[in-house]
Amino acid sequence: MTEPHLDHAPQTQTQGWINAAVGLIAAVTIARLVYVLALCPYVLAEDEAHYWEWARALDWSYYSKGPGVAWSIWAAITLLGESEGAIRTPAVLSGAVLAGAVAALARRVYRGTPGVGRITFLAAAITLLTPAFQMPAIVMTIDGPYIACWAAAALALLLATDPADAASESGGRSPRRRVWPWALFAACLGLGFLYKYTILLMLPGALGFLLLTKGRFARPPAAAWLAMGAIAALAVAPVIIWNANNGWVTIKHLAGHLGLAWGDQPLDPSDTGWSYNPGWTLELIGTQLGIAGLTIALGVVGILRARSTTDPATRTAESLMVWIAVPILVFYLLVTLVTDAEANWPIAGYLTLVPLAARAVAELGRRGAAGHSPRPKLTRRLWRAAIIMGVFSGLVMLRLDWLAAGVRSLGFEGVSAGRVLSGRELTEDIRSLQAELAAETRQDPMIIGRHYGRSSLLSYYSPREPDGSRAIVYTAARFTGGRKSQADFWPTHDLTDHEGKLGRPAVLLSGTLDHWQPVFDRVVQIPNVASDHKGEDRTLFLGYGYRGFEPPTRTEDAP
Repeated sequence: MTEPHLDHAPQTQTQGWINAAVGLIAAVTIARLVYVLALCPYVLAEDEAHYWEWARALDWSYYSKGPGVAWSIWAAITLLGESEGAIRTPAVLSGAVLAGAVAALARRVYRGTPGVGRITFLAAAITLLTPAFQMPAIVMTIDGPYIACWAAAALALLLATDPADAASESGGRSPRRRVWPWALFAACLGLGFLYKYTILLMLPGALGFLLLTKGRFARPPAAAWLAMGAIAALAVAPVIIWNANNGWVTIKHLAGHLGLAWGDQPLDPSDTGWSYNPGWTLELIGTQLGIAGLTIALGVVGILRARSTTDPATRTAESLMVWIAVPILVFYLLVTLVTDAEANWPIAGYLTLVPLAARAVAELGRRGAAGHSPRPKLTRRLWRAAIIMGVFSGLVMLRLDWLAAGVRSLGFEGVSAGRVLSGRELTEDIRSLQAELAAETRQDPMIIGRHYGRSSLLSYYSPREPDGSRAIVYTAARFTGGRKSQADFWPTHDLTDHEGKLGRPAVLLSGTLDHWQPVFDRVVQIPNVASDHKGEDRTLFLGYGYRGFEPPTRTEDAP
């Protein structure tokens, strides 16, 4: 069977496409920087505000995540100040690294294929057009740096296992074995681990490839294993050190996410054992189709196209891309058998499908070597839809408030962008209540939230204290039926330390009267403030005479 090839392009044309890819990534990155620093109308998301608090209390690691996100935000606010744009700058830079790494991945996979420059450009374009990769490039959570590290680790692994770097063993010659690509792979994996532990799900795919793709790549030499071991030890050391000093709470936290009995997530007393809700699986599949469906479909077309690849080096590289993608996608599909999964959890798995998708798109309209024209209508329609969807989603997410207003104008009430706009107004309303409560009681009222994210948001948007610090907003989730958060590990935020707190009034955010009445002499519920956008979840109370929360009775529940 003769494999259809792309038209041969001169080296200058190939370099022109690569330059275009670099220019596209640079242009989008500059536009994103201008947006987050000067044009973005959104307040910090609750997670962004919480990670900002982490950055102001640097540590080896943190309750639910490694230290990567805190260290990144700390570097940004140290250089640029504490504005929302400064906090989000690492996300923008991560988006640039992501697109560049995926483009480089495509170039390496298809370096022996005519039209590789065009494939490289299309890989960058598909990455930038995929909604799942757009939001992490302007919102500073762990996802942006994590998926950038995933793509960089995949590129390093491809370099390390490249068949072209394994000399033929015939004639008594040994494969050429390099150490640095393996060390780079371990470094990218270790750096990603500091952001999100899920990056370890790349390892099953890498190991499967190494074990089952025999003799077609340069296996790691002993020196590479030593280098990877040393780098891995350095990467996990901060997390291990912190957890060893804090009762291994991160493991309990992750177990709680999976609904395991020994996790820290409060379990439903009526729960009698495992039960499956098909809605969990259907919801995950539906969200994936929504945020990356066209990229997934183009990737599948690329996988089917790869079956006709005859070049051994290209075929092996394509195989590696699939091996890397499968474990994380299967893992989170299995997670839905026991609990619901967030839409963003599997998105790294689509990154190594992008090069295959890019080749499928690049072949549209090209003449094959056998004289036929491979112009699959499905691929063409998917690509056009990907362009339209990518541009639309990329623009819409810049002004969700305009979208919400447009939807409301059509008669759909209850649609609001308050989640990304109301942080300042909510803080002002609560500060006004705090001032009124102070005038009424002649005491300094505390602010206590039931959710760590809202407490952090209120802290960020509170006025600075005379010494330049921000006000402390306490979090009471673990005392009111919720799970712990990083705030429970900071002495300054400890509600069980009653010194200076007993008898004071407080403005209380979220929860019910049953949550607050046991720890105050009197609690009064007030109407929701105008800035409220989440209804009952942001109910406000005034508490008089704080009596104090008591520490958990079980040792393992203590922070």
